[in-house]
Amino acid sequence: MSEKRFRLIVAYDGSHYMGSQYQKDVPTVQGMLETALSTIIKQSVRIITAGRTDTGVHALGQVASFEANTGMVPEEVERALNSILPQDICILRVDYAQDAFHPRYSALLRHYLYLVVHTNLPFYRNYSYYLPKRLNIESIGDAIDIFYGLSDFSALCVQEERDKKAKITKISASNFGVFTAFRVSAPFFLRRMVRMMVGALIEVGLGRLNLEELTNILESGDPGGIVPLPPNGLYLARVDYPDGFSADVNSVFGIPIDF
Repeated sequence: MSEKRFRLIVAYDGSHYMGSQYQKDVPTVQGMLETALSTIIKQSVRIITAGRTDTGVHALGQVASFEANTGMVPEEVERALNSILPQDICILRVDYAQDAFHPRYSALLRHYLYLVVHTNLPFYRNYSYYLPKRLNIESIGDAIDIFYGLSDFSALCVQEERDKKAKITKISASNFGVFTAFRVSAPFFLRRMVRMMVGALIEVGLGRLNLEELTNILESGDPGGIVPLPPNGLYLARVDYPDGFSADVNSVFGIPIDF
């Protein structure tokens, strides 16, 4: 049998995982996938993902790839994986990948969703950030404009990052019933960048930070009092590729995933 390259779309509840990337002796999404693949294919398998998600972060459309010598076809791989993976990880799609395909480097855009909930119901606690006070969406909309022209995100990422350059292609904030949904798209993101961006916008929406103060923070490169929001509200919603390979999940909690 010749070696084949597969790619898959994965959805997962990150609540009980120490992130997506493999770490020894702790549960991770990559670790669970590699164990499951090695079981069904009966050989050691290593996967590559489109991007690393932190502890507690969820995914609606993470993309991964792996290579293996197997006679299994994509439909069999998908069915077998879903039969042995835990219920908080689901394979949405499997197909063959071209030799040049790389989940990370072939990606055009990554799309993230951050959910804020304004009602204190226990059902949402692992999947959104609880904030009892409603946000001023108009003020947030004014602040969003600042991010479109920004290239240096030094103030809104882990300070150990070497290169703090990034470019946002789309960002929005909308109310959906008891939720406020923030949606952000970019070719790539820095570590904790989305959670810090949304944290800054929430401070504006609560009236605790004005546009001039936000601009000064961004220009200084010092986050000041801005800290990353909790990971439970964050979702890697979709990753786009030149051939259209991406998740087709349309909503979560009735909130459209519209990028």
